[in-house]
Amino acid sequence: MSKLEITPLMLFERIVKKSKKTKGIHKANEYTVNEFERHCSCYSFYYLYDVSQIDIFSRELGRIIPKLKKDVSIQTGGTYVSLIYNISNIYAPDRRPHLKIITEQFNDTTITVNGNLNINFATFTLNGCNMTLSKMFNRQELLFFSEAEMYVSQKNNSKKFMFNLNTINYMDNKLSKIILKFFSEHNPIWKDIIKQKVRLPISIDIVAKSRNPKQLLENKFNVQLPNSVNKNKIVSGYIACIAFKYVLPEQRDYLFKFSNLVDKRLLSGSDVKNALRFVRHKVIAEKMIIKIFKKRIECGDLTVQEWLLKDYLRLAFMLNHKIDLLAGKKKIKALHDDYAVQHRLKNIVKMKIPETQLSKLELPPDFVRITTTEALVNLAARESNCVSAYINRINNGECLIYHLVHNNESCTIEIGLEDEKYILLQIRKTFNKEVSSDTLKYVKKPITAANSMLS
Repeated sequence: MSKLEITPLMLFERIVKKSKKTKGIHKANEYTVNEFERHCSCYSFYYLYDVSQIDIFSRELGRIIPKLKKDVSIQTGGTYVSLIYNISNIYAPDRRPHLKIITEQFNDTTITVNGNLNINFATFTLNGCNMTLSKMFNRQELLFFSEAEMYVSQKNNSKKFMFNLNTINYMDNKLSKIILKFFSEHNPIWKDIIKQKVRLPISIDIVAKSRNPKQLLENKFNVQLPNSVNKNKIVSGYIACIAFKYVLPEQRDYLFKFSNLVDKRLLSGSDVKNALRFVRHKVIAEKMIIKIFKKRIECGDLTVQEWLLKDYLRLAFMLNHKIDLLAGKKKIKALHDDYAVQHRLKNIVKMKIPETQLSKLELPPDFVRITTTEALVNLAARESNCVSAYINRINNGECLIYHLVHNNESCTIEIGLEDEKYILLQIRKTFNKEVSSDTLKYVKKPITAANSMLS
């Protein structure tokens, strides 16, 4: 049956039929379906909360006051459901028939205890023989036109929004089961949604034009997916699709090879609530991609230091570079170093050495003065030190930075001016290790010669 054949009248009939079978029903204004079409009347019914909940509450109270367990009686609240068929408003300018479903849930529980007691329990007090819990009330409206058009409002909010799969979390449980079962009889995708308890921000119009998980995700993300997607859970495929834009295009199908590593636990409540937001997408994608790399490490396909891997992924996300899911140790290291330079360049000021006595220093050709921001950042990344943080000192005329290779030692050198004399402030080789005494003497010699030229 096509989606166009699913009418408000069909859903109305289903809810009325099922409501009559619900335990504890109280019906009001009951008419036949034909009478509803003529009179546009309201059908409403009421049912108590699940008896199991009452029993659990009663047992808990009896545990605390066991002597009075038999003397405790409980009256509990419930849910009113009103069905209004064939009404018109701004959502139906052509006055086409539709169904408005109003659900009002409340908890007005009274506990009666024979005896005279003063007992504190949870958030309420048993004082004397009667006690009433504070009233809880929740109202929801659903406006149904067709399988592809359902709107919802929460807590007396006048604004209505397109129904999505996450909305199910906020619906009355009994009513949602009736509606979802009704949809599943006309569209097979709802059977997967019900079985897997899918609660994602996928609007009902997208669900309506999908017949399997592959189509659902393709329509949601406007992408082409492999047929294997139908074998995986919808939430796993959803997370893989979120990660699409963060990996190399030719490796997208590779995400689904590992989609079984992720499940709905990767999407916390706040993640689902904000899953349409760009920032939240990044967080979810990063979680999945980290799991993929960890799986590669477990399988022996990749050997890399954890800090290097995390830094590579962090920098790639910050710079909006695509992740190479198949990269090996050497490539990850090369990409990490390249991205580290790019990141520093984005967050560092331009180098401009002022004309001072210090800037007039002349050293042998193998002493390479660093004169640009790019050269300074590259040196910091290559030597694994923090010399790029010295750029403000350089611009203020407080020091000069040189690079020297001597005795197979790659050295970073900082030279300053003190009492109008050139002075060696620091010299370190790669990873900030100390240089040999021979290299130190080699560096000091031309600095001393330069100072003799000043006298």
